[in-house]
Amino acid sequence: MSYDWRGDTLIVAQLDYTGRWTVRSDLWRWTPDGAWTQLTAGARVMEPRAGGGVLAMLVLSGGDEGPSVGPLTRDATWGPAVPSPDGRWIVAPRNQNGRWALVRWRTGTPAPVDVLAQAAAGSVIADPVWSQDGSVLFVMDAGGFPQIHRWREGAGGGGGGGGGGSITQLTEEPLGARAPAPLPDGRIAFATMGNDGWELRVASPVAFTPRPVTLPASVPFDSAPPVAIRETGYASWGSLRPHFWIPLGFDAGEAGVFFGAATGGADAVERYAYVAEALVSGAPARAQGYFFLLSQALGDPTLDFYFSNDWSLVGIDSTLHVVSEEHREGSIGATILAHRWRSFVSLRVAAEYEGRRFVAVPDTNLADICVGCIDRDRVGGSATLAFGSAVAAPLTVSLQDGATAALLYRRKEEQGTDRWLNEVRARGNLYVRAGPRLGFSYPVLAIRGAFGALDGPIPDDFGVGGVSSGGVNFGFGQGGASLRTFPVRGYVGGALHGRRAATLSAEYRMPVTLLGGLLGHLPFGADKLALAVFGDVGDAWDVGEEPRLHRLRAVGAELSSDLTISYDLPLRVRLGVAQPATGHPRVYAAFAADF
Repeated sequence: MSYDWRGDTLIVAQLDYTGRWTVRSDLWRWTPDGAWTQLTAGARVMEPRAGGGVLAMLVLSGGDEGPSVGPLTRDATWGPAVPSPDGRWIVAPRNQNGRWALVRWRTGTPAPVDVLAQAAAGSVIADPVWSQDGSVLFVMDAGGFPQIHRWREGAGGGGGGGGGGSITQLTEEPLGARAPAPLPDGRIAFATMGNDGWELRVASPVAFTPRPVTLPASVPFDSAPPVAIRETGYASWGSLRPHFWIPLGFDAGEAGVFFGAATGGADAVERYAYVAEALVSGAPARAQGYFFLLSQALGDPTLDFYFSNDWSLVGIDSTLHVVSEEHREGSIGATILAHRWRSFVSLRVAAEYEGRRFVAVPDTNLADICVGCIDRDRVGGSATLAFGSAVAAPLTVSLQDGATAALLYRRKEEQGTDRWLNEVRARGNLYVRAGPRLGFSYPVLAIRGAFGALDGPIPDDFGVGGVSSGGVNFGFGQGGASLRTFPVRGYVGGALHGRRAATLSAEYRMPVTLLGGLLGHLPFGADKLALAVFGDVGDAWDVGEEPRLHRLRAVGAELSSDLTISYDLPLRVRLGVAQPATGHPRVYAAFAADF
């Protein structure tokens, strides 16, 4: 985002989504009455600057880049174009033929272009701004660090200047000075690096003794010699194929001891991503596995494919027959998403399958030794509608100033019978800034509510209780997730069961400290810490029973930290303690924030 004032009106260039995969920068206007007005649509403009009744900006169009009120060229890269206070002149940094320069031209007359200052080879000119006396402040390297300089109309020169003016160095900060802003009293505000990060400083301009600047003789600048190349289409397999494997083991008792591996990957342009695992058992000879594929090849919708099977032990009867169960699941889904920078609406529809198979070793009639061990297949579908709008920023402790909601409907039908099941779930989250700023951020009051209902002759129920944990994003998918629709901290998962379920949670999230650094010399970093105090209530009941939402209730506190692993893998860790209505406090750990 970039902005500038035009009188008492703020002009802002803001990125936003104009399609599922398209981002464009447009101009917005903010007036003192708090109203926002969009000035352009899909215009690809940025860096607005105003002065003397002239509004200038950088425009990207058809491969060209340049000021909106100046030369639009293919052979140059431009910085912000800044009109003078009287609107007669415009200055801008320009990189042409490998060299940065500060240039000036008359408003409405893009040619000729005067070179006011030229940077040494390998250095940059940036951040031009006009002073009320008609001089121009800008940033250029001096002694290896960027320093603020002034160009003033008149005779003299040196320092690579031109355009009939002189250049004076005004700062000599140890770590450089950037983004100058002239103040009414003649002083200059600027940004610089301090011992603890960026600092805003104010100083009176002092003309330092000019350092001799010897510009190297101009050398011919041309493109690299031609290289024979061969154009091919994009092939995803090189990056998509497995590049690692993780050994796995699983002991299902008499149902089998399984060994195998897991892998995953994503192609270079993130068109496909997958996670897969396969395990086998020698005695009895069985296999189980998992496969998930996310495809964005169509752009919109996004497709997802999933299949898994796993074995578990049902029991051993008195005649030493071992009964095992194979659970199978699969789905094919499509998600349509419409979103802006802070808001979204998505719809996912999916076809789903669930099956169970029972096996006895040695082989026998299952009906004689296991009541209810009947093979079955259930097919159906689901639809999920999600929408919301909220503010997220790097230094916030939570989403804030918004709300999100999700509605799910699922239908299952058992093949070969007339049994069916309808499932409805609703979940809503509310985020409100509550209280004054504490350190680096504002406290946030977060409220979550969830409700679910099941109907139909197929026996099934909801479980209420436990801790809901997000996952760790490995780039090709998430791992370690244990998401629960009806969590109540301080209780075990599924402490209550019923055909109806509801929970309500409230958290007051407060910033603690901003760390922003590595932990010693280890490849682990800590960004910020936050503390939350919470209360959870919930209940599960059957049709005909009276709900008691406070049947499960707990209060507690939770400390969360945003970390980085291997320097650039973000990870949020939560450590908390919850006191249930009865029993001892429970300590828990989880990943991410589940709402």
